Amino acid sequence: MSKRRRNSAPAPAAVTSPSPESVATESPSTVNWERLCLALLALVPLLVTAWQLLPEFTTPVPASNDLALHWQMVQGASREMAQWRNPLDFWMPQLELGYPQFLYYQNLPHLVVAGVHRLLFGLVELRTVFDGARYLLLIGLPLTVYWSMRRMDFSVRAAAISAAATTLFANRDGYGLEYDGQLWVGRGLFTQLWAEHLSLIAMAGLYRLMRTGRGYAGTTAALAALALSHFIWSYMMAMTGVLLCVLLSTRDTWKANVLRLVIVGALAMAMSAYMLIPFAMSSGSYLAMFPGITSPDLDGSRSLLSALQRLVIDEDRWPILTALALLGGVATFFMRTRAARFALVGTLVWLLLYQLRPTEVNWLGRVLRYDGHLVYRFIGIADVFLLMLVGVGGEWIWRAIVDRQVGRDSEAMIPRAPRSIGALVVATVLLLAILSPAMRDRATFFGRDGRAMTATRAALEADPDLTTVLDTMAAQPGGRAYMGLASNGGKQWRIGPLIRAYDVLKGRGLPAVAPLFQGLSLNADMVVSFRDRDPAQYDLLDVRYVALPSGAPVDGFMTPLARTPRYTVYRVATTGIATYGAVVERRAAGSQLELLRGVEAWSKSAAPVAKQFIRWDFRQPSGPAVPTGACPGGGRTLSERAEAGIIDLVVECQSPSSLILKTTYHPNWRVTVDGTPVRTYMVSPVFIGIDLPAGQHTIAARYTMATVKWILLAFGTLVLAIVCVVRDRFDWLPRRLLAASA
Repeated sequence: MSKRRRNSAPAPAAVTSPSPESVATESPSTVNWERLCLALLALVPLLVTAWQLLPEFTTPVPASNDLALHWQMVQGASREMAQWRNPLDFWMPQLELGYPQFLYYQNLPHLVVAGVHRLLFGLVELRTVFDGARYLLLIGLPLTVYWSMRRMDFSVRAAAISAAATTLFANRDGYGLEYDGQLWVGRGLFTQLWAEHLSLIAMAGLYRLMRTGRGYAGTTAALAALALSHFIWSYMMAMTGVLLCVLLSTRDTWKANVLRLVIVGALAMAMSAYMLIPFAMSSGSYLAMFPGITSPDLDGSRSLLSALQRLVIDEDRWPILTALALLGGVATFFMRTRAARFALVGTLVWLLLYQLRPTEVNWLGRVLRYDGHLVYRFIGIADVFLLMLVGVGGEWIWRAIVDRQVGRDSEAMIPRAPRSIGALVVATVLLLAILSPAMRDRATFFGRDGRAMTATRAALEADPDLTTVLDTMAAQPGGRAYMGLASNGGKQWRIGPLIRAYDVLKGRGLPAVAPLFQGLSLNADMVVSFRDRDPAQYDLLDVRYVALPSGAPVDGFMTPLARTPRYTVYRVATTGIATYGAVVERRAAGSQLELLRGVEAWSKSAAPVAKQFIRWDFRQPSGPAVPTGACPGGGRTLSERAEAGIIDLVVECQSPSSLILKTTYHPNWRVTVDGTPVRTYMVSPVFIGIDLPAGQHTIAARYTMATVKWILLAFGTLVLAIVCVVRDRFDWLPRRLLAASA
């Protein structure tokens, strides 16, 4: 190898190029004034946002969006911790007809909030901790943007301008960086809010790792936390890591960078395997293909125009941020900085991926054995790169005003001589003026959010009867509650400007037949299609308590339980959480669609009234049909206790029969009869069935976390400890590859 080739090889720990401001010839006072002006530029939108969003922290009210689900998950995790039970995987009876939400949904943010609450010994209310975390993440996102961009070699100017624009994105789609998606009046995307912070941190870590070979511990921790906080964003970050590897590597460094990416990816996967592997093992069977979590483009059709329309970042206002992003794309060809090129290429790549049909890029579904079309979430990472381009475009304007002479080197346009402090003031005022229409637009939107929350809080305080109704239903033993659905009169029972009575019911965390949170369970459609004039439906789903406005029409099978001036609580007689029934048929279902169609046909027949059930062999060969007869007289339940993941019963029947537990079937349920484990099976409508001999029996059913999850958790904890100790010593092999290339 020639001497020239050896001298041109990069050092094992490459040093990043000096940013423009570090080599400029400004005097210290001018530099300080510039930093002060840039800080002011970034802080003005942040402070306006912090003030306008204060009700998100100070006004705790029930939500009608995903925040209701996240609040339930936080409550459940806190309850499990308080009772010294397993908070990593437990049963949530209030979701649909019961579901193991923590097995199939990212949950690190909920565990963190619940853990902080427990560490505070209950001195701060759980809802205050939850809303406080949301508020800090909302107002702190510009700071994360600034920090991460600086780590990726963007100048102070570009980073500050991007930080200023962070809270100003506007798109009603709600899945990008716009705050429409995270707020109480929006979609309430709590886990995406965490993912946005963690993605920026992980991206900065990957950038630094490939440039310098340092930062293994922080990058791995950020990637693992992202995987445990948002599956889809971690998937997008893995693809972004490949993009970084391509853009930052040279002929001599690409092998080392590929190895670095593989190392941190493998370590992050190992640390999060306790969540990802059990998910992958059973999500294809027990995570429902339901429209609530799939793409609006279910038919796979998507035009480039429709995709670009959903990528708008200045909806219903002057396209200010769009213009800055376009200017940043053009400026990239003149500035020739590595960071600007990364922002431009990243934007183009993710715009391309976003506009493709879902089936063309559904690699996530193939890896995790899930068929949902999740490509529409790519808008989030596309917005991250667009935000970087906004900073580059704003920096170009700043330089045109502030810098007297602009020179060029191989990496950056370096300012040679500043004009004056006055020029800095002019640049600051001009950019604030450019951003002011967007700030007014966001201030108006955030103000509507606060006013709606305040109005809802006032409506709740003016309706003490509703609290009495909920307290009455919560005090009753067992059973599900009902206060209407969106498809019937429940939609008209409004509390304040946006929520309904069933939203308040869901906020209390009571098991209920109510509008779905997400519809992840295989029997979620039984809730959607609940017929509230049919007494057999109440018995089938164990709906025992109904609240209605006083004077509303009441069916004869409802008995008044409590009355208030505004509302009445009724009781409906059911057979309880379990019922004896006859298994009259055994079928095989090779797919969810086949199973759900069979369950739907069964639910519309006379079989539920006659307590005749179908046994389903779901995604497994069907066994021999062994029908069981119905219990003469219906049998008796002598005692019952049902709570999260626990069902205890004493039942009696004079002949052999099947017992149906009215909660969603899942293989993680373990059932004993008189202390002896018995086999469970799935029956319509995706409930748990067991066979019982004649006589009186004690039934104990428990939802348990799979043993493999404990093993993987211990393994991940060990990997985390090793990463913390070894840290950058993981780079010894990439360094050897670099040395060999030299």
